[in-house]
Amino acid sequence: MGEDGFAIPESSKASLAPDANFGTHQVNIELEEPSRASIAREANAKFPLILPWHPSETITPGTLFHSSLCLTDDPWAKGSPWVPSSLDAVPVVFVNDDGGQASFKSATSTFEGSATEHLSVGVGTTLDCKFLKASVSGRYDRDVAENRDSSKSSIRSTFRIGAVRLSDIPRLTDEALITIKYGGGIRAFEQRYGDYFVAGYRLGGDTGVLVGSSGTSSFLTQEITLEAKVKALCYSKSWSTSKAWHESLASNSFSVMGYDTLGNVHLSERVSGGPEAEKVGADAKMLMDKAQNLGLRVEDKLAEFGLPEDEPLEYAVYDRLTRAGLVAELLLLPVATLKQVMEWSTNDNII
Repeated sequence: MGEDGFAIPESSKASLAPDANFGTHQVNIELEEPSRASIAREANAKFPLILPWHPSETITPGTLFHSSLCLTDDPWAKGSPWVPSSLDAVPVVFVNDDGGQASFKSATSTFEGSATEHLSVGVGTTLDCKFLKASVSGRYDRDVAENRDSSKSSIRSTFRIGAVRLSDIPRLTDEALITIKYGGGIRAFEQRYGDYFVAGYRLGGDTGVLVGSSGTSSFLTQEITLEAKVKALCYSKSWSTSKAWHESLASNSFSVMGYDTLGNVHLSERVSGGPEAEKVGADAKMLMDKAQNLGLRVEDKLAEFGLPEDEPLEYAVYDRLTRAGLVAELLLLPVATLKQVMEWSTNDNII
């Protein structure tokens, strides 16, 4: 257990490492985006959670979170277990220990295929008697040749540069502590207040784009042939005719799906050629350019705030950073590992 009030998990994808400061411990985080299923697994193991965030809502440090409600639209707790004056007195600071972490991935896939189809159907009938013999036959042929091709290209870029976080842990109210000691233990506390709290933000941005194109061409040939023969005594005659149709079809489609958290951009477009395809191409290029320059864009926007390291930040900065798209992830820590929570849940001689 750390001196700042954290019980440190032995292993975690996002763990508290005892080699630098968050209080006296640094939060060492892998750049992973958890799925809803992984949130439940991590919460069951009481590991820290890293949640991708968006600029449309500001969540202040110290806010409580119900991991059991992660599938709902509002998993945030309505009440707070912190002593208000203690929460206000804990400084929230900006730290940038690693100088920035970047990741860039791109991939391309292509597909080409062809198929042919042939259908042939014949019918006929014959009349045969002593003085007359006649026959009629017909044939239908259908040939289809089809070619298909498609391609997909994707780019994903991430950039993290420092964090904004609580420098210490606020004190819990007497009511919250009594809930732990006499009102049902940690489980009752978590059901009432939440099982995680927002310890801070990871600053940075994410950009991703998937561009796809597909084309289909087909050539259809149809032919009908009819033949009739008549023979009566010394008279005979035959007649035949045929008719063919040829038809060719071609279609193309273009699509782009993508996002840019720094600019709050979200795209999902699909068109079938024409002038609209030019707009899709322009949007795809725009997102690709943003992905290529993500690191510089994040650094330039962060520089506008002029955040001093390890100095208390004003409350208004939380909202400004969020609305600027710089809050890439929320860092959530489990309340069950807090020193005060563990002492009140295990020590029989507290009161």
